Amino acid sequence: MAGAGLPSWWALPLLRVPTSSAVRIIPSIAAAAAAAARGHDLLLLRASSSEATRGFSSSTSAPAAPAHATAELLQPRKDEPPAPGSATAARSRPRPPASSTAAAALVELEPQQKQPPVPASAAATRAYSSSAALVPSPAPASATTPPMKQRTGQPTPAAIKRQRQLQPAPTRVAGPADLINLAQAGRVNEAIHLLSQGARGNGKAFEELAASCSTPALKEELKDVHHYFLCSGFHNDCGVNNKLIEMYPKCDLLKFSRRTFDQMAYRTLDSWLLMIEVSYNAEEFEEAFWLFKQLKSNYHDLHKTKHLISPVGSVELIQLCRSGKARKALKLLEMGVHANLHAFFEIAAGCRTIAELNLVRGCLQRSAFSHNTFINSKIDQMQAKFEQMHANLKNKDGHGHP
Repeated sequence: MAGAGLPSWWALPLLRVPTSSAVRIIPSIAAAAAAAARGHDLLLLRASSSEATRGFSSSTSAPAAPAHATAELLQPRKDEPPAPGSATAARSRPRPPASSTAAAALVELEPQQKQPPVPASAAATRAYSSSAALVPSPAPASATTPPMKQRTGQPTPAAIKRQRQLQPAPTRVAGPADLINLAQAGRVNEAIHLLSQGARGNGKAFEELAASCSTPALKEELKDVHHYFLCSGFHNDCGVNNKLIEMYPKCDLLKFSRRTFDQMAYRTLDSWLLMIEVSYNAEEFEEAFWLFKQLKSNYHDLHKTKHLISPVGSVELIQLCRSGKARKALKLLEMGVHANLHAFFEIAAGCRTIAELNLVRGCLQRSAFSHNTFINSKIDQMQAKFEQMHANLKNKDGHGHP
C-alpha cells in the first residue's frame, strides 16, 4: 500500500470500523494521499475524506469481523483486478493537468471571495440578535417564584395586620407644661398620677409641684413628688432641692429637710442659708449654730461668708432661758455663741446645779465680760446659795433621813 506519505491522523477513523468497511475505505484514502503526494491540490483529498466519512458512518451498524478474516482481506490477490480507488488504479489513471485543478478550486472558492466584508458592528449586532433569539425570555416572578412556606407557629400577614388594627392608638404622654399647669391649679394628685403613668418633668415642673405642697395635709404628696424627682434624672437640681428643704418643715417633716440637704451633691450658699433658717425657725438653735460654723469654715468661697453674722445670739439664749431651756442655752454658750451681759445673767439664773454655774463661770472668763463685777458677784451669790442648799440636805440626811 502507498501509505508512506499519509499523515498520522488518517488511520484514526479505522480504529473502530469493522474489517469489511475498512477494506473499502483504505483504498480511497490511499489514492487520495498518493495524489496529494504527486502534487494535486487538496480538493481530491477533501473528496476522499468525505467519502471515507460516509463509509465510516454506514459501517457503524455492521457487525465486526474476526481478526484473522481482517488479515486475509488486507492481503491483495494477484489474479484480482485492482480496485477502482486503490493506489494501483490511481497510478494507471491519467493525471489531470494542474491548471484545470487550480481552476476548479478557484471556481469553488470564488463565491466566498466575492462576498462583501461585513462591518464589525453589524456582525456583532447580528450575532447578538441571533443569540438573543435563542435565549428564552424570563418568565414573570410571580409565575416562577414559588410561594413562601408558612412556618409552624408563625403568624400570617393577615393575622399581623388584624392585630395591628386591634391595638389602641398611642396616647399622648404628658410633658412639663401639663405638670406645671396642674401644680398652679392646685391639682397635685392628678399631676402625681400622670407621673406614675410616665409623664416627663423637668426642674421647673418639680419645683412648682413641691411649692404646691405647703400644708401638712399634703405631706404624702410631697414625698411622692420627691420620689419622682429623684427618679427623673434631675436629682442634682439645686433649685428643686432648695424648694424641698423649704417645704418639708411646712408639712411637719423637718428631718426630711435635713436628709435632703445631706444628700445634695453640690450645695450653694442659698442651700446653706436656707437650711440654717429652717433650723432656726424650728427653734433648733443648736443645729442652726452648728451649720453656721460649718459654713464659715468649709465653704469654698470665704469672701462671701466672712461678713455673715451668726443667727443665734443673746436673744435666742434669753429666749431659751425664759422658756425653761437654760441647759440648751448653756450648751450653745459652750459651742461659742456670743452672749451679752444680760444673756449671762439669765443663764446663771436658770442654772440648777453648782456644775452648771461652774460652766457659766468658765464661759464668762473666756468672754469680754470676764472682769465684770456685777455678773461675777451674781454668780458667787448663786453658788453660795447652792452650797447652803447642799449642806441643808446633807444635815437632813444625817438625822436619819435616807
